[in-house]
Amino acid sequence: MLNSHQDGTRLAVGGKNHDLRIWDVETKQALFRAKNVPHDSLNMQVPIWITDACWTSDGMVMTSTAYNQIRAYDLRQRKPVRDVSIQRKNDEHNHHLNCIVATPESNNAIVGDNFGIVSIVDVMNTGKVISSFKGPKGSVRSLSLDPATRTLACGGLDRYVRVFNIDSHRQVGRFYAKQQVNAVALGAVSFVPPKSEEEDDESELDWGEPSDEDDEEEDDGRLLHDSEDDDDDDADESPQPVAKKKSVSQTIKKARRS
Repeated sequence: MLNSHQDGTRLAVGGKNHDLRIWDVETKQALFRAKNVPHDSLNMQVPIWITDACWTSDGMVMTSTAYNQIRAYDLRQRKPVRDVSIQRKNDEHNHHLNCIVATPESNNAIVGDNFGIVSIVDVMNTGKVISSFKGPKGSVRSLSLDPATRTLACGGLDRYVRVFNIDSHRQVGRFYAKQQVNAVALGAVSFVPPKSEEEDDESELDWGEPSDEDDEEEDDGRLLHDSEDDDDDDADESPQPVAKKKSVSQTIKKARRS
């Protein structure tokens, strides 16, 4: 896992059996080395597997792990000040957190996991899931947040890059990437949230693949058009009288008489 600070001077590094470290990019010196939490009830070391890290607006660092954990670090001490295991009701699956971004409020974090669930978690207070975003299917591999416009982009194995408003939790756009998405990044974007729920469906942008609704509308239009053409063709065609054919025997008799 690699994640750089927004000013580009610091780099967070971690991974499987490698706890969080922060390096100075210019001097190439380690600025911070995290220390693991105390041993569990069986006096065994708690496993380490950091999958992503992010910086909060107040200078703290949050990490996500493959063991469904979020840890928050105050860089003035090596051990995490918060160690949260996400609990969901009636869910016994082994969730693997893949990515994390901090919200502008600093107390909350948004995480994406291997089941396609993108959730807002109150890390610093209750440690519980506040809400979730609907839309992603399959593992979510990357998240990117623009604090100025309060928009969130996510991408993963469903080949879609989806954009959400973090206040309304509604999907405001999506892009079909035609391949699995491993990383997304939001640049300077301009987004105005819809004024009402009635305008929300119309305001969603859809790039790439046409939506299923558009395909159904086109198919219905084609079927209606074809049926009208068939009716017109049937109306134009009028029944024509059929000429009676003479039998062969009648033709022979007439020839002998003559």
